[in-house]
Amino acid sequence: MKNKSTSDLHVLIIPPWFDVDFSALFSKMFHHLAEDLQSHTSLQIGLIYGDFQWKNRSTDFIHNNDITYNYLGLKQCCPPKRGILWKYWLWKYEILFKQYTVQYGRPDLIHGHSILGLLAASHLGKVHNIPYIYTEHLGGFMENRISKQYLKKAKQGVLGSKYNSGVSPLFAHRLSSILEQPFHYIPNYIDHEVFYPMDFQHSHPVFISIGRPAEIKGLDNLITAFHRVLKVLPKARLYLVDDLSDFQAQLDIPSELGRAIVFTGEVSREKVRDLLHQSSVLVSASKFESFGMTMAEAMSCGRPVVATDTAGSRLILEEGGGQIVPQDDIPSLAEAMIFVYKNLDQYSPSQLHDSIHRRFGVEQICRQWESIYHSLRS
Repeated sequence: MKNKSTSDLHVLIIPPWFDVDFSALFSKMFHHLAEDLQSHTSLQIGLIYGDFQWKNRSTDFIHNNDITYNYLGLKQCCPPKRGILWKYWLWKYEILFKQYTVQYGRPDLIHGHSILGLLAASHLGKVHNIPYIYTEHLGGFMENRISKQYLKKAKQGVLGSKYNSGVSPLFAHRLSSILEQPFHYIPNYIDHEVFYPMDFQHSHPVFISIGRPAEIKGLDNLITAFHRVLKVLPKARLYLVDDLSDFQAQLDIPSELGRAIVFTGEVSREKVRDLLHQSSVLVSASKFESFGMTMAEAMSCGRPVVATDTAGSRLILEEGGGQIVPQDDIPSLAEAMIFVYKNLDQYSPSQLHDSIHRRFGVEQICRQWESIYHSLRS
């Protein structure tokens, strides 16, 4: 951790546990959050990251860009929900927290992200008498996909939280209803120094979709829609970004369609930007999105968006920048992809970028969090 002479507030971030169904790109977002808060504020930031595995008892720290990371195992089993495994999971966090405080001191505030981040923060906050806050990101709340066991624990954990937030207005309203506590809207942010517009002369249409798991991202619907698109735009290509190896292995599609689809695998944030620069339109066929990070990144790179109707797409596209289509409406999805591509000249890359930077710029969101942290301390 970087020790700044101007730092007067020490915040410990606890991201959620991720199982194999969650995007590796999304999990890295929390690493970037810690780094960016460290860079853009006077805060002292730490991060502990807990994965569960019974056999792995390692709690070694990993240092990267002056931020302290910690991994408690590999993503090889489901998160515990009750009983001895749940107690063991909390105990692992307790050991990790004690090691952290020995090396870096006692934090003034703990910020838990998503349900398991909240529950770890709640446990540590109550045991050590440290205030904690909670930010939720998981779009599963919009579709009642959160297990009853976790909802019960979340309702208990949120009672002691000093501040609760969701990453879009509709999402925050939904969380307030489900968890029966006030939730504020604080968006995610986009780093405009990473995601910037660049002109690219497209010799053929290139559509791009980013993220997994396939069923939540609606990739079956997207591929079916893309088959329709190829009948109108026969030179079109579709990039599918992230580790989709399991989904790819299950596909049985015609060779002419398969040749038009490119699976990139998991890539870095910078590679995502480069692929966006090489693309014409980002397509999000997601069943639900709490914020819509990839949509915002695409617009920050100057690319318009076609998206299914979610809380995230309504937020990101509320000022324009593409088209929103109904869920599971494959003909409308295909028509929107064709229409937006054929009308690319109506979308100004600089205006798309400016819209995202003005609403979700990294500096302003980090300063907003800094202000919230200080208000809670006082």
